[in-house]
Amino acid sequence: MPKRRNKSPKEMLVVGLPLQITTYAQDSMEEKDVTLKSRVAEDFGQEFAIEIPIEEGSGRMRHLLQGDEIYVVFIGEDGVMYSFPSKVKGKASDNIPLLRIEKPTDRIISRIQRRNYLRVPFELDISIIIQNPVKMLDLKTIDLSGGGLAFRVTETISLATGQMVAGVLNAPNGKDALRDIHFSGVVLRKLEANSERPYPLYAIQFIEIDERDRDHIIRICLQRQMELHKRLK
Repeated sequence: MPKRRNKSPKEMLVVGLPLQITTYAQDSMEEKDVTLKSRVAEDFGQEFAIEIPIEEGSGRMRHLLQGDEIYVVFIGEDGVMYSFPSKVKGKASDNIPLLRIEKPTDRIISRIQRRNYLRVPFELDISIIIQNPVKMLDLKTIDLSGGGLAFRVTETISLATGQMVAGVLNAPNGKDALRDIHFSGVVLRKLEANSERPYPLYAIQFIEIDERDRDHIIRICLQRQMELHKRLK
């Protein structure tokens, strides 16, 4: 019996599949971060029709406009989380409340393993508290994911691998708004300063963090990835 071929991520985008959608604007913090839910309704070959997205929590319908750029996340039948950038092409018809969006190629569909998460370059303010002696450091992150972050240190301090730290991340939460995300974590590794980078870098894994805050980080990372993808076009 011939071995059954595994489906590609694109082939898993079938009618009825639930979708999570993040919108993108020229000013990426133009609106408060909102998670939208939708489903694949029809397959038009080069495009999909999706149901009008609904805001999680409020249940309100969110009417996206032709030309809006979006980021779509779905879970395939293999249990893996995938994401891809897309664009709203318009209404499916005048009488049916569906939207047409661009269908992705397998090349632009990214695999997101929740144990590894999506890590993107992201410079944000962060306060780190260390012990023995107690000291608070105001620093900048260099990248971020749902599982942790990395930051640069310009002060003369040294953190050991395995050392526990606590911190507060100032995460964007809409236009000109911030969300304080409290966490505790462990130092995973240190990259020493070199001739190209005159300061060390530390990578932190989250140990304790509210799962709602983690989900918020995942959403802003997806939004950030879409922004970076747009710049590369």
